Amino acid sequence: MGYSYSNNSRNNNGCYGPTNKGKFYKPMFYHSKGAAFKKGKTRWIIPENGEYEVFKISNEGDWICKKNDGYFSLVSQCAEILGDNNERLAFFPQTVNPNDPYHGYPVSSQDYPPSDALVDQWYREKVIDEVTKRRIERRVI
Repeated sequence: MGYSYSNNSRNNNGCYGPTNKGKFYKPMFYHSKGAAFKKGKTRWIIPENGEYEVFKISNEGDWICKKNDGYFSLVSQCAEILGDNNERLAFFPQTVNPNDPYHGYPVSSQDYPPSDALVDQWYREKVIDEVTKRRIERRVI
């Protein structure tokens, strides 16, 4: 882990935030790095406050993927490993109620491919370089 996560902490409701867009994040125990392995559930390897920061980056950057109905995120051009299976992307599904906090989990582009529109947005905004763009498009990140 080369990225230095901010020192965020939970509020009285157990959530992090708000982001500058007014959204909150609530970690789920079954995705935490200390959770027991559970089929179909990926686990973070970053600190809990890092989960919030990864969400905050996507929310404040408007990295919404309409195809998957949620936010995708990445850190340091996908150089930062986020999950215990070397996942370098994160996904935060849209909440049913707009006032509910978000939660998320690490994903690979093979299992959760972000839309071409979002990958193009990252490239235009210089969030990723051309090599990383191609690796995401080929589903190898």
